[in-house]
Amino acid sequence: MLRAQNRHHLDWSADYRFYSQDRFDEDAVFDQIRRQVQAHLPKNQPLVVAMDDSLLRKTGRKIHGVRYRRDPLGPPFQVNFVRGLRVLQLSAALPQGGGRARMIPIDFQHAVLPAKPRKNAPDQEWTNYEILKAQTNITRSALSAARISVL
Repeated sequence: MLRAQNRHHLDWSADYRFYSQDRFDEDAVFDQIRRQVQAHLPKNQPLVVAMDDSLLRKTGRKIHGVRYRRDPLGPPFQVNFVRGLRVLQLSAALPQGGGRARMIPIDFQHAVLPAKPRKNAPDQEWTNYEILKAQTNITRSALSAARISVL
């Protein structure tokens, strides 16, 4: 944002403080984008949505939701683990003519997995973990995100 305003050579500490606080309502922004995409669609055209679950690499250990995950870009003959966040993105297809479409992001969610209990934890904790793990399955998260975004 600073580079776009040609202020990248000035002191950016005030801007950093402003953008580091949680003042951004992403639901309101994505809702407006989705409405604009739907407004550009012809009346008989359905809203076509593509989903992508991705791994955003992170190096910090104290970032909420960071886990060691299998590296999807690693070679198939050797499993590599990287630290990262699991995210889910929905993009709507906006027709451009000639059979082409432009994908516009309409939702972005942090898909956090529950914390795994320690090995000698009571059976009740393991049962709760299995239930939470099933509820936060990426497929279920995608289904609920699609319902929320399309409604």
